Amino acid sequence: MVEADSGRAALAACASEAPPDLLLVDINLGSSSGHQDDLSGLDVVRQLKGAIPFVVLTVDRSRETRRAAIKAGAWAYLVKPPEPDTLHAALETALARSRDARARKPSG
Repeated sequence: MVEADSGRAALAACASEAPPDLLLVDINLGSSSGHQDDLSGLDVVRQLKGAIPFVVLTVDRSRETRRAAIKAGAWAYLVKPPEPDTLHAALETALARSRDARARKPSG
C-alpha cells in the first residue's frame, strides 16, 4: 500500500517501478497541502485515465463532480463515510475487473 497526501506525490507513486494495482482517490486530494500549484485528486485521475483503475472516495456529493470523476474513468464513486461492506465490494470489484482486463490484453 502506498499513501500520498498530494496530487504530485500520488502521480510520483504511480510512475514508480511498482505502480499500485488500484487507486483509492479523494477528489479533494491536495486541497489542504498548502501548495497552490498542487494537483487535485480529479487532476490525478484525469492524467492517469486508463493506466490504473481507481475508486473515488470523497465527501463531495455534487453531480458535477461525480460526472467528472466518471468521465475521467472512475470505476466507482463512494461518498464518505462509506459502509465498510460497500467500500470492500467496490475495491474487490475494481481489482477483479482490472485483473480480467489485463488477462484479456494480447501480449507483445
